[in-house]
Amino acid sequence: MTKTLNHSIENIYIQVGQYDRYAIFDFYYNSSAFLKYGSTVHGLIIYTPLERATLEEAIMPGNNSNNDGLIKLDVVEDNPFYKELRTSGFYARDISRLSALDSRPIEKVYKSSLIKEIPNTVEIKFKSNPSKLHALEHLNFTNRIERGLPLLPNEKQRYTCLNFLIHPNEATWAEVKKILDDNKTNTVYDDVVITIWSYYHNFVDNNDSSAKLLLNTSLKKRRVQRTEFILKHLGISIKVLDAFKGSNYDSWKELMGVVMSFETTVIDVWGWTHPVWWDFERFIHIYLRHYKGFFLTGSSKGQGTSFQYHYRDIRRLIEIIIRNHKIEIENCLKANKPYNRYDEQGYYYNGNYYTFRIDKSGRLMQFHPQEN
Repeated sequence: MTKTLNHSIENIYIQVGQYDRYAIFDFYYNSSAFLKYGSTVHGLIIYTPLERATLEEAIMPGNNSNNDGLIKLDVVEDNPFYKELRTSGFYARDISRLSALDSRPIEKVYKSSLIKEIPNTVEIKFKSNPSKLHALEHLNFTNRIERGLPLLPNEKQRYTCLNFLIHPNEATWAEVKKILDDNKTNTVYDDVVITIWSYYHNFVDNNDSSAKLLLNTSLKKRRVQRTEFILKHLGISIKVLDAFKGSNYDSWKELMGVVMSFETTVIDVWGWTHPVWWDFERFIHIYLRHYKGFFLTGSSKGQGTSFQYHYRDIRRLIEIIIRNHKIEIENCLKANKPYNRYDEQGYYYNGNYYTFRIDKSGRLMQFHPQEN
């Protein structure tokens, strides 16, 4: 006797899938799913971009689809048994009852064009002190070293610099210079100058000081070099950048602020033996192409899909998604292989699918939302 299809994939999408609700499935006794997983499973339903787009069309007014199909779940439990729910899944025909557990208001964020907030965010406001930020950065580096977690070459340079400033008796300047000097020019790297004198500048406020003069010289070189990269990367002239300044001064000021302050860094700090990182070139590529606030008209390279988040949230968005793939990424990097998620493998988060590519060194090459 043929069992009645109590819940079709379309019905499941209408009730829980389209809203990304946490779904609870009860199975018919002795069904295939029951024998494999037990009486009940729960989690978020996994849809590929094509599956979600197909179901969106299927639930349009006038369509009356009612089909059996495979359901896969992203489950909280991290053991081999439940991992099969992500890969093998179960069929809708085995479901006797469907319910949902909601921890936030039910709303549809897929295809929404509004600016979004990262779910479960708690904002804590505090006043930052530049001198304390240097100390916190040094503490972060120290903790990672003590735990056996690697620092990037640029981070080692910055750590050496900060360590000498905060603990000047631990090494001589001659010893430190071996790490901080550029062998090609026999002078200290400009990045080092910026770190050292910006640190001292927090305590010495003297417009005529030689320290500030040296700092301003290095900052000017950084500004020229990085501005030239932006012009070349977007295929624009300085006139386009100046026009952007005139028409949207606040966004220009924000752009130039991050251009001047960005340092090569890891994306997610803790627990990585093979960290994912970005440098200025990849950082600026991602933001210039995909953050609306930095879109410059006249670019010969075109502009891609845009993040639906404020500037302050994009870094954390990238961090969350990268962290969710930590095991797979580290396995690839350990094997000296790149890691890619794109097209139908795009990762779904808060209403958008994301493409990202990481080269075999761990350098983040691309990260952007796909077209829904």
